[in-house]
Amino acid sequence: MDPTLLYKHMVEIYTLKKTDPKLKNMIFLHIEPESNKHHDELKLFERRFCMITQHLKMENAAQLAGKKMMMENILLKLNVKGGGHNHYVTPEIYAMPLWMEKQIMIMGYNVCHPTGQSRADKMADRLPDPSVVGFSFNGGVNPDSFIGDYHYQQATRERKSRGVLPPLIIVVRDGISDGQHSHAMDELETLREAAAEYASPVDDYTPHFIFVVATKRHHKRVYADGERGLTNMAAMSVVDDTITDPSLFEFYMQSHTPIQGTAKPTRYTVLKNDVGATQDAMQSLMGALCFEHQISTNAISIPEPVYQSDEWAKRGANNMRIIKQMFGEKGQLKKGFTYDDLTNSLSYWNSPLEKVRVNA
Repeated sequence: MDPTLLYKHMVEIYTLKKTDPKLKNMIFLHIEPESNKHHDELKLFERRFCMITQHLKMENAAQLAGKKMMMENILLKLNVKGGGHNHYVTPEIYAMPLWMEKQIMIMGYNVCHPTGQSRADKMADRLPDPSVVGFSFNGGVNPDSFIGDYHYQQATRERKSRGVLPPLIIVVRDGISDGQHSHAMDELETLREAAAEYASPVDDYTPHFIFVVATKRHHKRVYADGERGLTNMAAMSVVDDTITDPSLFEFYMQSHTPIQGTAKPTRYTVLKNDVGATQDAMQSLMGALCFEHQISTNAISIPEPVYQSDEWAKRGANNMRIIKQMFGEKGQLKKGFTYDDLTNSLSYWNSPLEKVRVNA
């Protein structure tokens, strides 16, 4: 199907939706052959018409009746997109004081940087492609429902401009190398300032923070020595000594069960700990967050807010790319059009879908 034809179909459904109250909470299911590859266009149109979409390959749709796991996966996605919550997670007792039911905010964010601006774009006086900041936090209908969004900003100028009023904010950050820990602390100070600015002049708001770097960009491998030799560790295994940096609050966790091959644990480094959380508390918290994916009852390899923020950053970058591809000169970022304008046009904030996890 030509993407312009897909656009026309969505315009028709959108028009019907505006006049028929029964279609208010509908989900647009798009099934096409794998060779068509119109997923990114579909997601751009999703934001344009504020209509939840689900993409399904025709080859997979033909096998659904005989593949229970595939059917379950699609139903779990549809339920989350429809505002449902597939399962609740109860962490170990060590992490209960840090859990989200205690009016605690847990967030993750990541940045997708653009490639350099081409000579042709510079000659045409076009705005350089921005960096895309994807973020996720427990802001859904349930205390532990993670939703998110993205915004655009000047390339390499990473900032966070949204604040809330929980007494404790736990930040889980990906994309920070060992040599960028000072940069992470600069980000934390920006977060503190943003929180205070958000609350002023009504409240004197100074929340506590825990700042955690979660990364798989390392060269450590951990194995279990069994009867058949070296094997992957069991899911939720933790190493917090011997291979860790003794000068840091650090541990390695393999939270998932790999389908095949060698598993790689995630390294967690706690750079700021305003409340004095213990190793047991932080290990239990990170492990529990790996079960919050909602699209699977198994744990994933990184905490959910980190996973989602990465997906939101990709979504923002893809939406901008498809606009430029489909609309040619009209889709280019010309001088006078700001990154805030782009954010207001393409992000989900202040739209009917702002409380929906559309990227499930």
